[in-house]
Amino acid sequence: LKYDDGAAIYANGSELIRTKNLPSEAAYDTYSTSGTPNERIYHEYQVPSSSFVDGTNQIAVEIHNSSPNSSDISFDLILRGEVDTSVGSRITSPVILNDPSMIRARAYNPSKREWSALNEAFFSIGSVPANSSNFRITELHYHPEEPSSENELSISADRDDYEFVEFLNTATSPIDLSNIHFEDGINFTFSENTILNPDQRIVIVRDENAFKARYGNDPKINVAGEYTGRLSNDGERLFIKNSTTNNIVDFTYNDQVPWPTAADGTGPSLVLTGEMANDPLSWKENAVKGGRPGYPDATVSSGFNQWKETNQITDNLGDNDRDGIINLIEYAFNTNPNIAEPLANPRAKVASVGENQYLEITYTENIQATDADIKIQLSHDLKDWNSESQMETISETISDDKKTKTITIRTSDPISSSKDTYFRFNISL
Repeated sequence: LKYDDGAAIYANGSELIRTKNLPSEAAYDTYSTSGTPNERIYHEYQVPSSSFVDGTNQIAVEIHNSSPNSSDISFDLILRGEVDTSVGSRITSPVILNDPSMIRARAYNPSKREWSALNEAFFSIGSVPANSSNFRITELHYHPEEPSSENELSISADRDDYEFVEFLNTATSPIDLSNIHFEDGINFTFSENTILNPDQRIVIVRDENAFKARYGNDPKINVAGEYTGRLSNDGERLFIKNSTTNNIVDFTYNDQVPWPTAADGTGPSLVLTGEMANDPLSWKENAVKGGRPGYPDATVSSGFNQWKETNQITDNLGDNDRDGIINLIEYAFNTNPNIAEPLANPRAKVASVGENQYLEITYTENIQATDADIKIQLSHDLKDWNSESQMETISETISDDKKTKTITIRTSDPISSSKDTYFRFNISL
């Protein structure tokens, strides 16, 4: 307390402090018996905490001059709480949270010498709810390859047990995944207080033991738990929402072209590389067999420009290996542009069906060449060419490595010996 000349302080109507120079029964017009010892310094007083109540307290101060001729009157007050350490320190170090944490604590009542029941509370730091703009599926392993290692086979011989789905927080703040769940597809609900930090990934798996047998016990892979059901090998809708009505993820994948077909059982996973999950061109096959759950992924590019770079091609219509097949055709038919070899396809023959004969054409196309457009055109005079609307598909066979597709088509109308029939391929980007 800093005062000039005498003072008394009250809390909630009860006197706390009275300076020595102010009489106990001083009225409003009573002068202090002397001046302050030093009006420029603070004088310390100890006040018991019992003088205050929980909640709002009212503090009042009265000050008195020492004479009617005094030129000034003043006071300043600081109230500071301290712990009585005479019976030991009850001050603990502060708890500083750098990550989302569950805090459990008890309170001690010294008068009863009893501890309270254990209480807990979860604290997240700056998190926001997950939504369609900050939470997405980034890797999907819906049809893993067969288990082959001794370690894998000792856990499970069922390839579906090695499935996983990877998610990514694309925002700059932590997101809260509490009660985010699948409405369609597999069955899984994220646990309460699941927080995913910015640019971090989280994985759900069909069988955690099988997952660890294949990918190891990597502490950097954040596994949220196991789902029930299994991902369809033929493609299905995956629909994820929160506990209210907000849709977060909703798309349908497939194992057929134009989706990357190598992800259908040959080893690679599906990796989201674009913005639209429903667009098959936003997905590519993982460059690593089995994928890389919990980590950023490299993918196999299906673009012509990447193919040219890989094969050191500079001219789209050039012929690097001088085999008479230009580079664009080599790309579309999945042949090697740097090794001269006869073109094994297309092949044409006359097929008899009943009493009629038809022109039948078989060719093999590069499944990964999704930016190449192949059209078959027919003509009877080499002047007017019609598109493949005059053709019907007889069969399609995908190679074991899922990189090529062999297609057989047939003319819709029978051919005649009195009329020539020609065909050509029109390939464009």
